[in-house]
Amino acid sequence: MWKIGLKIVLSVAAIFLVFREINFHLFFEYLLNINRTLYGAAIGLQIISSLIAAYKWKTIMSFMGYQQPYRFYAKTYLIGTMFNQILPTSVGGDAVRIGYTSKLDGGLKKAFYGVMADRYYGTVGLVLINILPLFWLVHTLPHHIFLVILGITFFVGAGLIFAPFLSKIHFFNKFKLTRAVYELSRAIMKSATDLPHVMLLLLLAVASNVLTILATYFIACSLSLHISLLNLLGIMPAVTLITLLPISFAGWGIREGAMVTFLLFLGLPKAAILSLSILYGIMLILSSLPGLYFYVFKRSGV
Repeated sequence: MWKIGLKIVLSVAAIFLVFREINFHLFFEYLLNINRTLYGAAIGLQIISSLIAAYKWKTIMSFMGYQQPYRFYAKTYLIGTMFNQILPTSVGGDAVRIGYTSKLDGGLKKAFYGVMADRYYGTVGLVLINILPLFWLVHTLPHHIFLVILGITFFVGAGLIFAPFLSKIHFFNKFKLTRAVYELSRAIMKSATDLPHVMLLLLLAVASNVLTILATYFIACSLSLHISLLNLLGIMPAVTLITLLPISFAGWGIREGAMVTFLLFLGLPKAAILSLSILYGIMLILSSLPGLYFYVFKRSGV
């Protein structure tokens, strides 16, 4: 319980810091004059993104020998998304997905590796999206901000490339503390032996993340903000990677700080950037509501 409290405190502190010295009148003006049609379209895109991500997870689990239909993974993925966004609990969405799939034939360990492999390919998709727009951002952002985004992309990308090869270092298999990392690396390496399978997973990962960034672009358009989709393709993956750090509640506060840090140099008012970030967070909550429905009313059918 103390971990939840600490995350909430860190989120509140981060939000307090980023909201200092902003024009609150302008902030609320942005929120009140939003184009609801475009915002609704953004929510729809995010739901589709989750459904594509669920298919990616199903593909991984099918490769591991699971035979459940797509609807099982779609419902479970949406329930996990709901847990990530709206419930103040130490049980995250990944743990929920592991819990549901562990009840199947493979058991807890196999379910864990399947969900972690899904996370791995999702993060690879983010890095792949980030590479091409970097050539554009080098001429758009201040040099030090560009180097931060480049550094995040490089180090995360290097880690992702190196991760499958940890299974070749048998030293990791000797100790209980590192054995999970070793076995997860083996699971990723095993999935990488089938090239068409890997290409499909990468395609799904990229498509899912692109739809989330496109939803962000729709939110920006709903606020009448002048920001290009290419800029968002270069910046949002870095923002997402930062918010994946488990130090805040559902990324709140950390996401706002990252967005202000990266987008302020595009000439947008701070109040506009914070409006975009808050509406992005609300979009994630609203798009997770189907998961709440499945959890409350269709739980036995998962």
